[in-house]
Amino acid sequence: MGSMSAGGSLLPFRSPRKATANFPFSSCYKSVTELRRLIAAGRPREANELLADWLRVMRTGDPGQVKSALLTAREKCGSWAGVADEVASAIAELGREWEAGKCQVFEEHASTETLRRGITLCGAGLQCAPDARRAVLFTVEGERHTLGLSLAELVLGEAGWRCFWLGEGPPSDELRSLVEKIGPDLVVVSASSVTPTKAVARYQAELSRIATIGNVEVVLAGDGA
Repeated sequence: MGSMSAGGSLLPFRSPRKATANFPFSSCYKSVTELRRLIAAGRPREANELLADWLRVMRTGDPGQVKSALLTAREKCGSWAGVADEVASAIAELGREWEAGKCQVFEEHASTETLRRGITLCGAGLQCAPDARRAVLFTVEGERHTLGLSLAELVLGEAGWRCFWLGEGPPSDELRSLVEKIGPDLVVVSASSVTPTKAVARYQAELSRIATIGNVEVVLAGDGA
């Protein structure tokens, strides 16, 4: 895949399951750009207006406004999972605009960072039980895009999980130590199409091996997973 999604969008987000084989997103679609154009062409007008509203609030540069918009959407959708679907579509739309030359790199970065900070503000209010199941979230080694993981953290937190946020993933030779010390029930790992497929496959193979030994559930997320 030759193009990068805005903010390193890390969806689709697969349901928790045991470690699985690698299925590159590129095997289904010629490019992210082509997929976005097809989706945009088939959207009803109401959906386009919703995306425009999200882009407007992301471009304010105000995480507080983003938080308010997210909480309003949470009331409307009834769950953070529903909000995540809306926001993921907005991130993809921002990427389409960037690819079409309608916004510059710094503008895309500012918008996605404002969104990320707003998501963090929402997540700070989530509580979990002392004996809650543990989920650890991180990217593959060398992957810097964590926006999709931030959305996943909201979804898991609302479901009662205790989330351990690592952000950028550790080297593969530390994965066993990570599982032993944190003792997670679930590992959520993401990769965007920016990370080379072979690097993702190597990291995933080691993660799968460690997860099998530790009997840990694994979620693989992102258009590079």
